[in-house]
Parts: sequence; structure tokens; C-alpha cells
Amino acid sequence: MQGDFKNLYTLEQLKEFLEAEQRIALYGIGEYGTRLADYLLDTGQSDRIAGIVVTDEADAPKEYRGLPVRKAAAFFREKKAHAVVIAVSLSFRREILEAVDGCAASCACMTDALYFAIGRKLAEGGRVVPYRGIDFCVAGFHKCGTTSVFSALKKMKRIYLPDQKETLFFSWNKDVADPEAFLKRQFFDHILDNQIVGMVEPTFCRHAEEIRRIWGGDVKLVFLMRNPVKALFSEFKMRICKGYGLEEIKAYRERGYYEELFTDFLNLLTEREQKLSVHFAHWLRQFYALFPKEQIKTVFFEELVLNPREGIQDILRFIGSADVYPEDGLPHENKRDFVFLEYAGYQIAKRRRELYWEHSHMQEKADVAKRIEMEAELEAVEAQYDAAKKVYGVRPTAKQIALSSAFLEQDVRDLEELTGRNLRKLWQLFGQ
Repeated sequence: MQGDFKNLYTLEQLKEFLEAEQRIALYGIGEYGTRLADYLLDTGQSDRIAGIVVTDEADAPKEYRGLPVRKAAAFFREKKAHAVVIAVSLSFRREILEAVDGCAASCACMTDALYFAIGRKLAEGGRVVPYRGIDFCVAGFHKCGTTSVFSALKKMKRIYLPDQKETLFFSWNKDVADPEAFLKRQFFDHILDNQIVGMVEPTFCRHAEEIRRIWGGDVKLVFLMRNPVKALFSEFKMRICKGYGLEEIKAYRERGYYEELFTDFLNLLTEREQKLSVHFAHWLRQFYALFPKEQIKTVFFEELVLNPREGIQDILRFIGSADVYPEDGLPHENKRDFVFLEYAGYQIAKRRRELYWEHSHMQEKADVAKRIEMEAELEAVEAQYDAAKKVYGVRPTAKQIALSSAFLEQDVRDLEELTGRNLRKLWQLFGQ
């Protein structure tokens, strides 16, 4: 569908598209889709929505604010003549454009600029208050469900979270003159009165002292953890998919992916005695030394997925929110299960990650021309990323699982002492 769709950057462009098409199918019910649906419903335009559609019903609620959510394939078999607004983040836009090709009468894509504009418009209904710091932070850990929890909390009306999951504050705070002012301007400009303000930042697990110094000792902290052996392999795949942390392995640069790459990665970590985010006890100790224990909540992902509604509700109670989590499941995120076959794919992923960082830190009020230029470059890199050769369904060998377990065993035992839980049994580690 390349060239047969339009990008919507402003509310005026959205209005023009809706007036031209009368009714639309809204594709997506994540952060972008719910924001667009909220805008149309709250401004009395519910009659504009012919339906909400998703690729996979298993990953979506059955309805949103009274509107049924349907599988796209079934919807378009019945209502092929409808226009579509694709309301997803840029990284998923291309695959959905391909999915609707030939199914929709016309198509438009909701951009980040429109997403931000709708956010500001929705905030006009309440009293906007200045940013005065954060009340809570989901500060860890990588590959333990933080994206799913972010998506769940983002839907709560009494909670303010930045529009993107991670500000990555500690990766750039030393590069700007007034980092807190930049953080406020970039990420916290439409907080409503009586909202609890938070951040979801799994990289913050390494910054206990800085969190206390910048945001004070009253911040409530949530840490999600899962089987660290599985989390470690998931992090390894993430590094390949995002293009960082494996450049030093010569064989990878020369040969691309090979089965023993994970073993070489583990050996490199062991040689350096490097602490990763999956060394949960190591990082938690630093927070327990600086914050009262009652301000720290540990959540085990294996238990959260067994009872998502109560698990999210428990987090809401802990951070002081009166919101009610209405769903029986968790939003499913980060589902890509591949590694790049060739090192060239890894390099493309690195460039993609750098561009997304620049794009996400672009000022919300940046002019449309600059956004169009940036998104055009991103779309070109996305095409390269999609075309790069991949290996799907990669799993660690039994030997690699044993190596990972040895690498993490002491930290797991330390974590059991910190939490008073039999985690070896929960995670079925070390013969339990």
C-alpha cells in the first residue's frame, strides 16, 4: 500500500479525513488506538467509528468503552468498503499497512504528532498542573513484563505516565544544561490535577542513589522479576534485535549468528564479572539501603500472568491509585522472537535504535516538516530491518541453560534471602 495512504499529523487533518470518509475502522487498541478512540468518544463522534479491529483477538480486550473489538480479517470480509485509520506506533505501521492492502477503501496513519496533539486536547478537559516530581517508578527489570505493566497502567485515568514507556533519563541527563527542566518539558507537560505521576524505566534499577537525590525518599518503587535464566536469554535476543552489546565478539562480526553465540556472550560476561539487570538481588540491595522497605514492592511475573487483574490491582493499591483494572489479561508486548542471521542485520538494528531514540526525544512541538523528514528516514530503515535475514524460534541449549544457571545461582539465593521466598521452586531452578 506504499503511497496509497496518508499520514495524519494534526487534529485538522484528522477532521478532514473523517469528514471525507464519514465512518472509519480504527485499527489498533494499544496506546495509540485507545487515545484515538477516547478522543472520538469524548468529543461526541462515536458514530464515526464503524469498528475497532486488531490483528489477533487473543492479544486484545473483547471491547473498549462499549465498542466491540474484532479480528481484522473477519471485519474486512464483511465491511471491505470502510476507510481505516491505523493507530499504532511507527514500528508496527508497515506490517499493518500490508495487512489492510486491498481490504480498505482508503487508509490513514496516526502519527506521533497527532498522538501528542490528541493528548493535549484531552487534557483540556481537566485542570493541568505543573510537574513537581514523581510519586512512583517501576524501576526494573528488563525482560520481566515492564512493557505490559506500562500498557496496563497507561489506561488508568488517575495515573499520569509519559506517552512513551522510557524517557531513558540517565542516558542523556549529563548532556543537557538543565536535565530536569528538559524532562519536564518533554515528558510531563499535561499532568491533570489529582493524577498520580509515575515512570516505567527498567534501566533505573542501576540508579538507586540518583533516584533518591532527584525525586526524594518518598518515591514508591516497583520491581518486576521473572525466571532470570529465561530473562537473560531474552535480553541476549533483545541485544541482537536492537543492535547493541555484542560488537566485541569477533566471531559474530565475521560469521553472523551461530548456535554458540550465547555461550560466547555468557563467557564474556563471566570474564568481566559484569552485573546485568537480571542480577536482581544485587540491584535491590542498593534500593533497600536507601528506601524504607514498605516503599518497595516486588512482583514476580509468573504470578502476575496467573491472575493479571488482581496483580495489576495490587500494584494500583500500592502506588495509591483508586483506579480499577477492568481486564482479565495483560497487554501482550515485545512478541518478536527472532535474531538476525547476518551481522549486517545487527548493524541495521543499531541504526534503527538510534533513529528511534532521536525521534522519541524530538520536541512534541517540533514542526511537521521535521517530523515528516524523520519518519521518512525511519520508514526506510524499517524496510531494511524487515528485509534483513532472520532466524526464528531460537532457544538456549541444555548446556547454555546450565551455564546461565551457574552464572546466576548466587544472586538467586541472595534474592531468596532478601524476599523470604523460595524462588528456586517458583522458577524451577537448580533441581527444584
